Amino acid sequence: MPPEKPAAPEMTVDMGIDKLAREVTKSLALESRPKIAVVDLLGPNDNHTQLGSFISDKLIRKLFMSGRFEKVLERKLLRDLLVQQRIELEGYFDQDTVESIVGKIGVDAIVMGFITDYGSRVDVNVRLIDTRGEILGVGEAQIAKDQGVKNMLQGLKKATLTVAVNPSDAEASVTVGENVVKSIDGIAIFSDLAQGKRSIIITAKGYEMVQESIYLNDDRSITIPLTPRTVTLSLRIDPPQAEILFDGENKGKASQGVMVLKNVPSGKHTILARAEKHLPEAREIELYENKAISIELTAGPRIKIAKLKRGEPGFSIDISADSSAKEEALHAAFRRTIEQAVGAQITSETTPENAGVLKDKIYAYAEGFVKKWEILSERTDNQLLVLKVRASVREGRLNKALFLNGIDVQKVYEWVGNPRIVVIVEEYIDGQPSQINIAQAELEEIFRSRNITVLSSGQIEKIKKRDVRLLIEHPDHARILGNRLGAEIVVAGKCLSNFSRKVQISNFTQYFYSAYLQVQAYNTSTGEILLSSHYKNDKKADLSALGKFDAAMNAIKNCIGSAKSDIVFKIVGNWYDSFNKPETYQLFVEGITYENLQGLNRQLYALNNCRDLVVRGFEKNLAELDFKYEGTKSHLVNDLLNLKMPLTIVRETQNRIFVRFRR
Repeated sequence: MPPEKPAAPEMTVDMGIDKLAREVTKSLALESRPKIAVVDLLGPNDNHTQLGSFISDKLIRKLFMSGRFEKVLERKLLRDLLVQQRIELEGYFDQDTVESIVGKIGVDAIVMGFITDYGSRVDVNVRLIDTRGEILGVGEAQIAKDQGVKNMLQGLKKATLTVAVNPSDAEASVTVGENVVKSIDGIAIFSDLAQGKRSIIITAKGYEMVQESIYLNDDRSITIPLTPRTVTLSLRIDPPQAEILFDGENKGKASQGVMVLKNVPSGKHTILARAEKHLPEAREIELYENKAISIELTAGPRIKIAKLKRGEPGFSIDISADSSAKEEALHAAFRRTIEQAVGAQITSETTPENAGVLKDKIYAYAEGFVKKWEILSERTDNQLLVLKVRASVREGRLNKALFLNGIDVQKVYEWVGNPRIVVIVEEYIDGQPSQINIAQAELEEIFRSRNITVLSSGQIEKIKKRDVRLLIEHPDHARILGNRLGAEIVVAGKCLSNFSRKVQISNFTQYFYSAYLQVQAYNTSTGEILLSSHYKNDKKADLSALGKFDAAMNAIKNCIGSAKSDIVFKIVGNWYDSFNKPETYQLFVEGITYENLQGLNRQLYALNNCRDLVVRGFEKNLAELDFKYEGTKSHLVNDLLNLKMPLTIVRETQNRIFVRFRR
């Protein structure tokens, strides 16, 4: 409690409010009638008390009745305006913050203040502050601390604070005041917190400590990102020429058997070491401090793939190896299976020039793309192991991995549901709007060439240029426009082509132009940003022509042509991830025998997008299954109807599908 101030006449709370209103208004110029808002007064320890709200409410009425103000905003309306303008009270209003806020909510000044507890009385101080941060008026009152005032002062207003920690799998401890909560799935909830200024402290293994201050004046959610601590990892490798992949990224070969990785984020990581004529070794490690690791590769055995054939329900592989190398032989069989599957999915036109992508990102993790396998036969002759293996491939997972690593796979576009896309680009040449929007046409063709539906330009020709700028800057506008036009994805962009130089050749002038493209893409159902990138010309390209317009067109086409793969892969890949998360559906199959149920299970499990299958019950020819499926319900229904089973869809609800087995 603050030390006692010199004694002053004490008054009732109503008398004190009257005095505050008189003092605030008396310093105003007679001709001045500003528009004002009144915020809740802060109580002791920056708490939000019932007394502060009570005085604010009464003060609003008194100031309005004075006739000295054109408008006095109610507290609820003030809060609604703050939400509408997306203004969050990260700190309470003070003389410094008022200047930047009042103009946005349509007022000329704000009344704010605080309450100090002096034991037998409370002192209330208020200020009227304008848009420049200048004090227009002040008021002070000493109010007797009777039982009513005491109760309201102790009646702290409460709220619930939800803290979301990113990443959600961090083992975080969140502290607010004296309350400590362990996050669950990245969420920590604090109920019945006193409103006011609050400090949040987050500690998590492998991350830097975070401390933030917020102002809590209502139930609120806040997301706080964590910054991983970085450490140094030292690797000593034998043989010295071994190649290292760290978290799937090729780090090259060790220098004389030693590799030092600096600024490694704390947490879980994977290391893969490989060398010719040696068995590869993969490790999962946890790093929370500087660490040194030794890796010694084992000389590899003789392994030979004698035969590989694709059939039903998978690949058949004949393989021989040293009798002690069964595990290595199976790994080689799986790798060759995935190599064959990759070759069947991509064409020579879409195969990347750098085969290291396939080697490092796909083949090195071949087992992860094998759905199931079995050994059909096994024998040993003179220390030589001979195996016949059958393996099936998770084509959905494989094709997605290929696509997200920059390898074009046509099937991916079918699986993402062929989303409808609207493309809106404003184009400028030498600062002037272009009459022929070649940039928009080129971007539309990128998607059309992959059988993705692009809404025709005729549907969007009425959209003004200002809308394009709003789309780039505000996801909400993109969502509204996309929903209005029936598009799942909105691609908004700006393309600039400018004169660079000219070269005089005999009687001809060769003009050179450069181009710049800004692209934003949004998921219209969620507002999620699917792409936010900038692109420039390929510096090696000849972007010239005999006329300025032709040179500008060449520059624009080159810019978009060099960026098209990145644009498509990021937009479609992020769209795929945003809607194609595994979902558990309940399947009810009526009229099916136990033997037919076993056959149905095998066919369901063989579906590319099947992630798990559990039979929950079977009684009186009615089966209940839990089916985890990566894809939309419409895709699942289509897969069910294409099974080699006489099935009829009876009805569907949100996550339930009722099916009849026709005998």
